[in-house]
Amino acid sequence: MGFLVGLVVAVLGIVFIVMYNTQKKQNKRRTARVKAVCANIEEKINGEEGNSITHYTLSYNVDGKDYTLSNLVGLPPKTEAGSEVTVRYNPQNPQDAGYDFGEAAKEKYMLYVGIGVLVLGILIMIIF
Repeated sequence: MGFLVGLVVAVLGIVFIVMYNTQKKQNKRRTARVKAVCANIEEKINGEEGNSITHYTLSYNVDGKDYTLSNLVGLPPKTEAGSEVTVRYNPQNPQDAGYDFGEAAKEKYMLYVGIGVLVLGILIMIIF
């Protein structure tokens, strides 16, 4: 039983590390920032469990052209319709955009958490 729990925890750590790597690659492409308006917020029911996930739609403008990001999740909980948020986008392709989670140092927390959870999972597998 302990091995199985440790394995699940280790896999969770790997997921965090992969998420960090994905975010880092996106940030290398998305070097420009622009203010976006939260145009829509929608609660969607997720699966049979009935859990809801908040989906956001953001609108932004680059060089006079309007763009929309939809089905975003994970924005700060105080984001309301009509509020402004910062979006990172690729200057060569402004449609390649995403929510700006902040400075590069903050994204490293995901890496540190991932490594910590991975090590914890391995320790659980060894000890139990």
